[in-house]
Amino acid sequence: MTPAARSLLLFSRRGGLDPDALAYAAAATISGATISGSQRAALSAFVAGEKQAGRWSLIKALYLPVWAVANANRINLVSLATGTWSGTPTHSSGFVKGNGTNAYFTSELTPASAGFTTASGGAFFLLKTAPSGTGFAGHVGPSTSITEKVQCYHNGNTMDAFVISGNAAIGRWTNVRAAQVGIFFLDRYATNDFDFYRRNSAGFSTVAGSVLIDPGTVPTAPFSFMAQGAIIPSDGEYGLFGVTLGMSAADAEAFTLSLKTLWEALSGLVLP
Repeated sequence: MTPAARSLLLFSRRGGLDPDALAYAAAATISGATISGSQRAALSAFVAGEKQAGRWSLIKALYLPVWAVANANRINLVSLATGTWSGTPTHSSGFVKGNGTNAYFTSELTPASAGFTTASGGAFFLLKTAPSGTGFAGHVGPSTSITEKVQCYHNGNTMDAFVISGNAAIGRWTNVRAAQVGIFFLDRYATNDFDFYRRNSAGFSTVAGSVLIDPGTVPTAPFSFMAQGAIIPSDGEYGLFGVTLGMSAADAEAFTLSLKTLWEALSGLVLP
């Protein structure tokens, strides 16, 4: 039985649900989402499981664009603060789809305000369907200059990369083919130690790891997802995205499994 399943069973027996999960469900409902009892239980199981595992304090943002409602989809599960949708993404049940021209999401957080250092930080997202053409498969970055890269993951003919932090980068891989689906997680857990993970239906794997890069500086531009701000937005389908303060390899594996369990329970879909 997974930690999430054990937590759900425990809370079911107690007849209670996690208060942070219920607060998020209430905020999303007020914002137009329709959330069933089983979905509330899944949210509670996820939050309770992450708390029990000691990872909850490491998660600085988790956005769940699964409710087919733009306002509900912009709420941060952790803080209840809200980010901003730009352009005209399509909000469907279980995911949000970019339009490839002007649609992306900007967080209320910056790497600095999230508590990132040059030694730790991470970003993740779930890509249900890869984008068409040679545009970005996914992207987490600043809403300003393309030269100030902050947590970007992109896919093109000549450049594939996922980057954390400034120009020198907290963590960076180039020429990593990422036109795939699943949960992607770039993590910096210790100085000069970067790992790029992927979880899909086949399991958990390390795309690249133990890469040594000058840590650079921690930027102040806000996180953005589905595009580096207005630059080359994706037309992929996203089930969730967020940022963490960095995790060990074991925690990253367990965390992405918890994300998979949560997304599948909320969406009724199966991770590709």
